[in-house]
Amino acid sequence: MNFKEGIEFIGEDLLLKWYTPKEQLFSIGNPYISEDKSFLRWTNRDVFNGERVNVTAEFDSENLNNKLTYIRIECPEIEEKQNENSPWIIYDKYSELLKEEFGNATESREFHNRPYKKWDFGKYEIIVGVAERFMEYSIFVIKIKDT
Repeated sequence: MNFKEGIEFIGEDLLLKWYTPKEQLFSIGNPYISEDKSFLRWTNRDVFNGERVNVTAEFDSENLNNKLTYIRIECPEIEEKQNENSPWIIYDKYSELLKEEFGNATESREFHNRPYKKWDFGKYEIIVGVAERFMEYSIFVIKIKDT
């Protein structure tokens, strides 16, 4: 796993390169494109050596320069169960996977009794955590730091 150049879809020979213009992303790997083209989603992709996830690029709140600098990872296998513990399950599973791959997180803390971990790689960072706004949800993002 290396996200220095972008997000690789393992086994597909596809790479979502950082700073790729939004319009070019439309033709990479057949993403779902929202009607207003504010977000793209690649579903059921292997990004983590066998773990199937959805990769979402949003162009309304993040990636404001209309180039890929921020992606959100979704875990449909866990989230579809609509379990109140789903955000915690995602956090536990992927923080452990990232620890095995990259070592201890650069930053680890709690906000309002909810965990947050960040792995800082200089150019980019990976963040995994649990947050709450009306209900708990998972945070799982990979982003370029200079945006």
